[in-house]
Amino acid sequence: MKIKIIIENTNLDFDFDEAFWQKRTEEVFLCTFDLVKEAEHLAKYQNLKFNFGLTFCTDAEIHGINKEYRNIDKPTDVITFALFFDDDIKTVIENTAELGDIIISTDTAKKQASENNLTPEQEITVLITHGILHLFGFDHMTEEDYNFVVDIQKKVFNKIFN
Repeated sequence: MKIKIIIENTNLDFDFDEAFWQKRTEEVFLCTFDLVKEAEHLAKYQNLKFNFGLTFCTDAEIHGINKEYRNIDKPTDVITFALFFDDDIKTVIENTAELGDIIISTDTAKKQASENNLTPEQEITVLITHGILHLFGFDHMTEEDYNFVVDIQKKVFNKIFN
């Protein structure tokens, strides 16, 4: 499976190693896909190349995005704009699917890391997993769906950090 990830960092306060996050995001993507590839809506696409964006930003930036696109007037940890699996019309060009974008507030990730007894790297890895699950079309509107998402996040976390 081929993956192309466009990573952007708009948070100058975030100690950013693009090569590290590129490798980590690829690892999380492959691990997450492996755990959910049997899902009916995913299985038939496993031979595609997948492209998506990952942006690290500040609380102020994600607050503006959250307010504009979700009508929620506060910062959040991760916002995902899923394209491919959230649309009934799946466009594949040259065997490539554009999945969408994941936006992560490193400010919120740092706060949550402290609250969850994790390192910022670990917390951001959880948020990347969460975003990838949304890119794959998984949501958490019901308790059952929420439990599924959290279970996958835990499995990915354990594979990467243990």
